[in-house]
Amino acid sequence: MAEAVLLQALLDLEADVINFLKEEGDAKAKLKRMFNAVEAFYNNGNDVCFITIFSLGHQSKKIDEMMSGAIRTWLKYLEKTLADSKVDDPKKSAQQLLSTIQGGLILARTLNDPSVFRNSLKPLRVAWL
Repeated sequence: MAEAVLLQALLDLEADVINFLKEEGDAKAKLKRMFNAVEAFYNNGNDVCFITIFSLGHQSKKIDEMMSGAIRTWLKYLEKTLADSKVDDPKKSAQQLLSTIQGGLILARTLNDPSVFRNSLKPLRVAWL
């Protein structure tokens, strides 16, 4: 059951967020679409992050692999987009960007304050757009 729920969440993440990064076009435009999609996907910080849910406690190896695969895919296309925008260290920048997004979601949920998530995205938008 958990695997089916996670699979659907991962498919939705790919369709709603990651696919924008796979498209051809201007890197900044793709990043803007990704930020907008992330906000919509997580309902402006009101919805729980599935990564948080499935990373708590010990999960099956298959679930761990599914989550790792999704994050690696997101990082891969984010890194490529940042490389296209001529960032000095696209790998490090992609990791920092994704860490901030996920950290904002975790804090928003933990503090029961969705504005924490929105506030975490603001400096990202300024820095990357």
